[in-house]
Amino acid sequence: MLLNKEPDNKVNSNGPFPLTAHVFIGRVQSMIKAWRYRVGIFGLAFCAVVLPENVLKAAEGEVWRLRDGTHDVEFERDATEVHLSGPGIDKIVSAGPAGPHLSGPGVEQEWVLYPRGRVPTPWNRRVLTRRLIVELGPGADAATVAREVGVSRWVGFDFSDRHFVFHAPGGPASALELAGVLQRHPAVVRADPVLGRRLTPRFVPNDPLFPDQWTLKNTGQGGGQLGADVSISTAWDKYRGRGVKITVVDDGVDYRHRDLAANCQVALGYDYRDDDPDPIFEGLEGEDLFGEPQADSHGTSVAGVIGAVGNNRIGVCGAAFGATLVPVRLIGGNSGDDQQARALTHRFAEIAVSNNSWGENDDGSTIDGPGLLLQTAIQKGAEQGRGGRGTIYVWAAGNGAKQGDNANNDGYVNSIYTVGVGALNDLGKRASYSEPGACLIISAPSGRDFERPQGTVTTDLTGDFGYNHVGAFEELPGVDYTRHFNGTSAASPLAAGCIALMLEANPLLGWRDVQEILLRTAAKADPQNHDWITNKAGFQFNHELGAGRLDASAAVEKALSWKLLGAQRKVTFAGPARSPQAIPDNNANGTNVTFNITADFRVEHVTLDVNIQHESRGQILLELISPAGTVSRLFEPHRDPNAGLQFRQMSVFNWGERSVGAWKARVSDRTAGKTGSIVLFKLTLFGSDAPPDVPVDAVVSLTRPVRSGGDISFSITGTPGVSYQLQRSPNLADWSPIKTGTLAADTLPFLDPLVETGRFYRVLKQ
Repeated sequence: MLLNKEPDNKVNSNGPFPLTAHVFIGRVQSMIKAWRYRVGIFGLAFCAVVLPENVLKAAEGEVWRLRDGTHDVEFERDATEVHLSGPGIDKIVSAGPAGPHLSGPGVEQEWVLYPRGRVPTPWNRRVLTRRLIVELGPGADAATVAREVGVSRWVGFDFSDRHFVFHAPGGPASALELAGVLQRHPAVVRADPVLGRRLTPRFVPNDPLFPDQWTLKNTGQGGGQLGADVSISTAWDKYRGRGVKITVVDDGVDYRHRDLAANCQVALGYDYRDDDPDPIFEGLEGEDLFGEPQADSHGTSVAGVIGAVGNNRIGVCGAAFGATLVPVRLIGGNSGDDQQARALTHRFAEIAVSNNSWGENDDGSTIDGPGLLLQTAIQKGAEQGRGGRGTIYVWAAGNGAKQGDNANNDGYVNSIYTVGVGALNDLGKRASYSEPGACLIISAPSGRDFERPQGTVTTDLTGDFGYNHVGAFEELPGVDYTRHFNGTSAASPLAAGCIALMLEANPLLGWRDVQEILLRTAAKADPQNHDWITNKAGFQFNHELGAGRLDASAAVEKALSWKLLGAQRKVTFAGPARSPQAIPDNNANGTNVTFNITADFRVEHVTLDVNIQHESRGQILLELISPAGTVSRLFEPHRDPNAGLQFRQMSVFNWGERSVGAWKARVSDRTAGKTGSIVLFKLTLFGSDAPPDVPVDAVVSLTRPVRSGGDISFSITGTPGVSYQLQRSPNLADWSPIKTGTLAADTLPFLDPLVETGRFYRVLKQ
């Protein structure tokens, strides 16, 4: 067990032995070692029996690197909690005078540990038992070892003659102390305290329509691709969105629906179309994809995807079926900039996620976005909502791909403050209607495109109107639910529900942290797609799919140990130097505008404000090329005969790259006959300070040292690119650097000459 501590932390050694976070390596004579064992056991007994309270107090604030499952994890003790174990007793109680104290035969108090730097939860809580798993070398005798270290209780296993469980005598810290003694014993290969953890059965909702919800668990039903879902099952074992409030900004919600009522807090909602407190859906307006008249049913289906009550033996299960839904009625009729701004900042101090399955017209020729008031509102919500962590605005990418539309032409989706979500079909490919774009963060299953019939199964308006009604084509038998909901309108709320699980797991995540975690943990959907690239920082992107298919369980796991991004940085440069600058007609090489950036930081979002005069903007290809060579297609040729392009474009394709260097905006006209020129470009880079080309969650540690001939050998392991310093000490107090460098690969072997005195090693991340 090796300690990987930050440079400003001191190594504490309380009691007669170094704590088990350190590995003592040394060659000494057996007689000297035996003498040390005897002295050690005397000290152990003294600390555990005579001064138990001093041991408890002295250990507060220390860090131990202990084996937990398949990993070595740094743990800290929670001095406010204690675990009571004994006959019929297994509970966590408050420590100290105010806490309950049970006594009786066999009742023991045990320390409670949590991983260092992670949000404490019942699922990452560990109980330090008095048992140790001990691995002995070949031919070693367990009885002899136990006697030499002062252990009277030990047991073996039928399946192994080298593994045993030793019971440490004394108080709650005795397992740590005994592990330190055993690590020095020449017959011991490894000694690890046993950590108790909470185990739960794998969760499968009992909702009768859940087997049809392939977007949550794709088992190949209906001919779909096994696993082409959001991988949410493992996340559900611990997280369901509890305590997370989500606004459903839509055309109203049938909050009386039996599968929504328990999760909808109507009193928190509002109707911004009619300016009244009742966000209920209203009468017949519009028509569905097949031209059939329908009521305002969109929001009810969206709400079901996010948070239909799960495991209630009724209907369907929402992605975040423990979350609180807050209906906000806005779309379906006419709404102004002021109404939109109020709806998007509705109770923003307490709203964690805002789902928006709406946007500009998807006709391929509409290029527009939020008004100035809404732009200000979204920025305020993202930066100051949710107690300063930021409301997460989730946005449907749009359904106009068949019309040549692009998510980058929708100012709601290509805002740096929103999570743009594309749609996938049940084969894991981009749904034929889902719009591509360099602004897309993620894609999520939705279905029912022009190639595959399976849609999203969710709630529908109660009664015989809405998407499902008597005589509806190939629908579910119960009209309160539909199997035909689709579009990016269904993908967005699925992502919103998954984000709610992330925020339950780690409420401290900021809006940019959520975006990066989604980018990092996305699965590579449709790997045969020709558009996949890997940028200089190692992030994978695709103009059709964003970072790929949302993986809820991976995102939740990453959220638990996430190191928050630093404060946002921003630099802006304008060009070209001469204006206007002509665009060569029918020339693939086009013309470049170069921005030489001297500021050096880690890039996140990039925006390009564009003012191009052209007789037919549909002939234009606009690309942004980073100093690392990553290409973002911001505007692509399509059937749009309108003149002029004056708009703000955004890309996430440079996430993690360095800002310094020459950025190029390249414009090419791909069709003869119509001409144009560049009036103005303005490039803005957003990001934060971080080590160059090193992920924010980079780690470095040491493998267990072993003797190899006359040397000590081990490996430095970690994230490629991370800087480190390897240190050595003879006494845990005086540390000397012996190697400093940067990991070129994830493993670096190291060899150190062995001497007769003991040695300790540690590695620090620089």
